[in-house]
Amino acid sequence: MLVSPGRASAADCPSSPSTQTGASAQIDHAPTLSLDTVTWALNQRGSPLSAADARFIVQASQQTSIDDAFALAVWAAESQDGREAVPGTHNIGNITAASGVAWADHIFAIYPTWRAGIAAWFQLIGQLYIRGGHAQNLLTFALFYVHGLTPAQASPQMQRVVESGYVHTLTSIIAELQQHEAALHPGQSVPGAGNETPPTAAPTTLFSLLPTGPLPPGWAGPGTWPAASAIRFSGCGTSSVPPLVLAAFQLGVYLRPNAAGLFDHWVLGAPEGVRSQGSITWDTDFLASVVEQTTGTTFPLYTTAASWWTGSLSQQLGWSRISAGSRQMPRAGDIAILSDGASGAVALIVGVQPPQAHQPGVVLVMQGHAPHVLERWALVSDGTVLPPWPFQTVTLGYLRPPAGTQ
Repeated sequence: MLVSPGRASAADCPSSPSTQTGASAQIDHAPTLSLDTVTWALNQRGSPLSAADARFIVQASQQTSIDDAFALAVWAAESQDGREAVPGTHNIGNITAASGVAWADHIFAIYPTWRAGIAAWFQLIGQLYIRGGHAQNLLTFALFYVHGLTPAQASPQMQRVVESGYVHTLTSIIAELQQHEAALHPGQSVPGAGNETPPTAAPTTLFSLLPTGPLPPGWAGPGTWPAASAIRFSGCGTSSVPPLVLAAFQLGVYLRPNAAGLFDHWVLGAPEGVRSQGSITWDTDFLASVVEQTTGTTFPLYTTAASWWTGSLSQQLGWSRISAGSRQMPRAGDIAILSDGASGAVALIVGVQPPQAHQPGVVLVMQGHAPHVLERWALVSDGTVLPPWPFQTVTLGYLRPPAGTQ
């Protein structure tokens, strides 16, 4: 490679490679691997990358529409996913540059962190290879990536050497990764593994909304990251995400735990106007803040979560009430209301995987005054959610905002 790019830019709605770039679906494609498989692959090769770096890889893959299976295969071939990178460079893909560290008769670019090196690699592939016409297939990519040659410039012998060497390595690694993914998620197709026509636009996953910076321990509950990788919205870009969901993620990063581990107060720097009662941010305070940030109107004061269901809240805001157990599935943007024999609890549903056959579904929720801001709940076939709490609750139902607010 001859170019050392800067930071990666994320397109909200990637164009179809079949109509715009002619790039292979093995390269120009939304991520085909979940966070679980990415983490497994890094661990298999003794990579120095962290769990946060693994999340960043899947997020960057989603944002740039460059398949994470392809990325991991290249990095494994180049640096064993960073384990054998040129010392002091954080250069996971062995990007060469005009200045940097001299190593093995080349000069390799230096990046301050692994994420900076990853972002630079994704940007390089998008700009120079996909849009530059060097990603029509793995052979075209490998010839230019390794030797700086196009197929027209490479001799037949050179092409055979690259095909049987570098391309075979990439193909084998991609197949191994996708086999592991298929074993983790049986019954799901693996897009990008063949020559199928890629989608015209990569849908937004819930994972792409998750914060990439450091979070307090316990902020996200067990199983939330893999579930977020699998939950997709119908369109592409954040315009397809319900406004309440976006607001919840924007505010949720400001919640911090107390000594008992409950996320019940705002950290210094939280947006003005967020609610709390004294020094405590209850579940109702968090959701009222989310609604107010979204609509710009004052949320009616209700003292308990249970009163959100029994009172006239839905009539005041123009929301509809969906009773639990009615076989109506909740949607992202709905507020789940639960009774616990006392004040009750509320949580915003930010993502839904409906039940399949005899398998329960999954909802991801965001909440305040709880052990986890982001939590995974089960969803059964009658539309009832089941929180993983040690005490008994009854799901009363869901408040569904008017169109445009949900």
